[in-house]
Order: sequence, then structure tokens, then C-alpha cells
Amino acid sequence: MTFGDAVLHKIHNMTNIDNITKQKMIQKWNNSNPNTLSNTKARKIADQLFGTPNSIYFNWELCRVREGYYRIQSGIDYCIQRARAYAPHSDLIWMETAVPSIKDAAKFSKGVLSAYPHQMLAYNLSPSFNWDASGMNDTELARFNDELGQLGYTWQFITLAGFHSNGLVVKKFARDFAAKGMLSYVQDIQRMERKEGVELLKHQKWSGAELIDKMVSVASGGRSSTAAMGAGVTEEQFSSSKM
Repeated sequence: MTFGDAVLHKIHNMTNIDNITKQKMIQKWNNSNPNTLSNTKARKIADQLFGTPNSIYFNWELCRVREGYYRIQSGIDYCIQRARAYAPHSDLIWMETAVPSIKDAAKFSKGVLSAYPHQMLAYNLSPSFNWDASGMNDTELARFNDELGQLGYTWQFITLAGFHSNGLVVKKFARDFAAKGMLSYVQDIQRMERKEGVELLKHQKWSGAELIDKMVSVASGGRSSTAAMGAGVTEEQFSSSKM
């Protein structure tokens, strides 16, 4: 149990006071917002509550597992307290969740921004989630990002979006190439790049060829006899007159 749990456990098990007094003690303890306190400050309040020093026996070493890790009571409240602890030192803070949820995101945002209103939050739009099993319909999915933005999530990112999109297109191309050969590349990739205005259609400049040419030109005083992007470069095949 947490230190706060230990305090409440002791109150509930006191036999020398009535229930009304117990409820007053519980209310006083809860009003101190104990989850936001250091253990030292929480112990001080507990000692004032019970009227005795070292009123609560609490040994946080007892919850260690064999490997030395501490067992914790996880959850959004726990994440909020960690976020508050890191907020003075962090540009961005985010919480990992089991499923995508505006409700969870809102609770975390409120908990952090109530203490640090200018803290920027981040959200992992993870491909590990089965988004179709999240309980959201297409309309809710479409406005998911906007709702996160309104909650203060200034950086929203999809981990491995490129990995998954590459996997999809390569799988489709490999299957179609086996059936249609080079026609599959022309139909499904090159023509679609041209149709969608994908700059990678002319991939030479993306390899840094233009930059290297300029560097060589500077080094040779503008008299270089070779150029990666010189006359006859294959990229000319994609000029507007030949598209």
C-alpha cells in the first residue's frame, strides 16, 4: 500500500474513537492533498493528525521484487504526480496508455495543467493500439487529434507510421510484381507518384546530388568537368514535356 493507504488503514482500524471522529480525520487527511506531498511532508501531517511522532509504520523497501524494482500502484493519478515532478525540467511530457482515450487524456491534462498551466503535453498515437477496437467510430477518430489539441497536447506523433506504411506498400508491390512484372511498378508507384505530386519521383536531388555538385564547384573554382546533375541526367526524363 502507499503511505496514504497506510494512514487511512490506521484510521479505519482505530478502536478508541467513534465513526464521526474517524470521518473528520479522513476528511482532514484528504484535504491535505496527500498524493502531491513528499513522504517527509506527508509524515508530518500524519503525525499532527494522530498526535504522535512516527505515527505510521511505513517501509517502502518491503515492496521490492526479487530484481530490486519497486512495485507501484499504477494508473493515471500516478502518472500525473510523476508529470508534476518532471514538469519544471521538461519541454514535453506524455503518458503511455493501454488504449486511446480522450477521457484518459483529459484527466491527465487537467491534473498536470492545473499545477503547471503552461506545460506542453505530447500524445503517442501508437500503431500498437487496435484503433478499430477502441470503441470510436470514424467520426470520432477524425476529430481525435483536434480534441487532443484542445486539451493541451501540442505534439502528437505516430510511432512507426513510416514502418507500417512502408510494409504495406512493399507487401502490395511484391505481390503484384510477381504477377505483372515491371507494369506493377509503373502502374502502382511511378504513375501514382506523378498523380499525387510526390517529389520523390525525381529522387536524384533527394540523394544530395545537387549539394555535392555545388560543393565540387566551389572546391574547383567553378571548373568541374563532372556533375551528378549535369547534362543527360536521368531526372530529365521527368521534365514537364515528358510527363
